[in-house]
Amino acid sequence: MANIANASIPFLLIPVLTRALSPSEYGIVTMFGLLTSLAGTLTGLSVHGAIGIRFFEGTKWNLPRYITSCITILLPSSIVVITATLAFHFWIERLTYVPLGWLMIAVLVSTAQFIVQIQLVIWRVNHEPIKYATFQIGQSLVNASLSLFTVLYIGMAWQGRLFGITAASIIFATLSACFLWKSGWIKFPPATFYMIDALKFGTPLIPHALGMMAISMMDRLFITYLMGISQTGIYAVAIQIGMALELIASSFNMAFSPWLFGKLNNIKIPTKIKIVRLTYLYFAVILASAIIISSITPYIIPIIAGNEYQQAEGMIKFIVMGSAFKGMYYMVTNYVFYAGKTKHLAVNTFICGIFSFTLSYFFIIKFGLAGAAIGFMICQFLLFAGTWWIANRAYPMPWFAAMKIQSKP
Repeated sequence: MANIANASIPFLLIPVLTRALSPSEYGIVTMFGLLTSLAGTLTGLSVHGAIGIRFFEGTKWNLPRYITSCITILLPSSIVVITATLAFHFWIERLTYVPLGWLMIAVLVSTAQFIVQIQLVIWRVNHEPIKYATFQIGQSLVNASLSLFTVLYIGMAWQGRLFGITAASIIFATLSACFLWKSGWIKFPPATFYMIDALKFGTPLIPHALGMMAISMMDRLFITYLMGISQTGIYAVAIQIGMALELIASSFNMAFSPWLFGKLNNIKIPTKIKIVRLTYLYFAVILASAIIISSITPYIIPIIAGNEYQQAEGMIKFIVMGSAFKGMYYMVTNYVFYAGKTKHLAVNTFICGIFSFTLSYFFIIKFGLAGAAIGFMICQFLLFAGTWWIANRAYPMPWFAAMKIQSKP
């Protein structure tokens, strides 16, 4: 519920921002978000994901020192990302329309979010939903409030929206660092062994993360390059509305995965069958939801985004179905993470990313904005199907046996 509430805040900003910002300005905001996500795959090298797994392995690890070791990795990796951004800023600026100063800030935001994610992971695996909800929703509310104040009252346009994102990230990263220190989750010195272990977990995820970024951002990059930044703004509105279902699915998975990891520690066949059947029920619900949402969203686009973004309605049905496949992907990828087979996951995602790169380019040339949405849907399905196959090899579950109806004696 906390994650759904948190995800709804940016969604509620759409009617205001689309009327205050032109499609070109909204496109710049979108590209800044994509750059922040891209930087986030490299700052920290995804090692914070190991913390949630190591938590369930008991006294084998000194978790405070493990967390400190993960934070230690953050500084050098962030410096490398900043250096690379400075080296290639000319091409990045031309491709994204984001000025150099804001490129540097995007890296800063990704660094801040790494600290925030560590605190959220700890509250999640510790089953502390009130703290988790208060902190996460608080960050989104500060982000939204500052954005609205700077855009509407001060008149800063797209810069005001980016200021809200940046200020909220820095404020809550500082709070996270204070909470981690006060709660005893930071303990020096960092251990080389822990850093190596975290890197073994996180480094194979970099191709996975880059593949996910390719799947999620190549369409917008190609639209910007081939059609202009204003078309990116229109497509971004369609994506933000169409992916509401994925946000709900992601929110559910954040609560579900710690429960699943706890069950997988010591599980028997009847429990496995029950989990698989619940997963199939989830698949049915999310696909049915996608069909319902697809049928009603075209009628509410003018209300949500305004007439300037009317073109977005032709893409919604493909994006919503792609979001459903992404929600199904979340349910099977948990087994890969639990088994620690992230290398296989990375290969699958990287291949899908390359496929997305090719598909997006040719579909956009052939079908325009709708082609980008169709490519998004196809790639999300392939990502789900490939990950499901890998999950069954990494941690076998009775996917076929659970379909059988057992007769009662």
